[in-house]
Amino acid sequence: IYIVQVGAFSVKENAQKALKKAESLGYKGSIIEEDRLYKVRVKVITSDLRKDISKLKSHFGGVILIKRKDA
Repeated sequence: IYIVQVGAFSVKENAQKALKKAESLGYKGSIIEEDRLYKVRVKVITSDLRKDISKLKSHFGGVILIKRKDA
């Protein structure tokens, strides 16, 4: 299980749109308010992280791998 940040926004509504987009792609996520930004982070459960990162990058531009969690 990985936590991947797909965006950071100064406007909460933009973060909500990004979260809905991620959910439409099959990911569960949340919005974290940190450093005066709304950060959209999704949970990625995969055996092929590169494939999922590539998929997320194609939809969101850049992504940041936040951490790996033990299942």
